[in-house]
Amino acid sequence: MIHYGFHLPQVHRIEAFIDPDNEGSRRLLLKSGFTQEGHLRDYYYEKGQFVDAVIFAILREEYRADL
Repeated sequence: MIHYGFHLPQVHRIEAFIDPDNEGSRRLLLKSGFTQEGHLRDYYYEKGQFVDAVIFAILREEYRADL
């Protein structure tokens, strides 16, 4: 999906939001070249409560650098 996204001319940045406790997703994103950008407190309202999220992103030029 990352490869496809960055071959569209209008895509410059791809973001991912994960649960801070989801270590599997964190490892996958880091392995894929994403950078953790921040921890968002009470970002989502889910199942009757506010929960945190962690945002990761990768830029087009960062992806190309890994090819």
